[in-house]
Amino acid sequence: MEKTIKFNKELNRISEKYNLFKDIRSAGLWICCDFKKIKSVNFINECYKQRLILVQASGDKTIRLAPSLIIEDQEITEGFKRFEKAAKKRKDDTPAMLKKSMAQLKKSMAQLMKDDKVAMKLKKDGAM
Repeated sequence: MEKTIKFNKELNRISEKYNLFKDIRSAGLWICCDFKKIKSVNFINECYKQRLILVQASGDKTIRLAPSLIIEDQEITEGFKRFEKAAKKRKDDTPAMLKKSMAQLKKSMAQLMKDDKVAMKLKKDGAM
């Protein structure tokens, strides 16, 4: 029971710090977390880079944690250090993706406007 409480406390702390989860639920050390904004696959990949293994639960915004029942406190502490590093890197997924999409859209619009001006000039000159 102590380990379940420790996991839930840490998950809630990290969630509040990085505005990460919509919901955290558990049955003992079988824990699911639903992200507010980011996709679980992106977070899982970031966790792999930190040498932390998580799995995706049902849906594209849910992860599952299923640590060993005999996990040691120092392993929990180290695991959450890695988890938090991943959270720092992935918390901005949605704004970053939107910013990138907007930049691509602006570039495309500029190209279309340029192409349209060229087409209008060609039409005016009788080339089209």
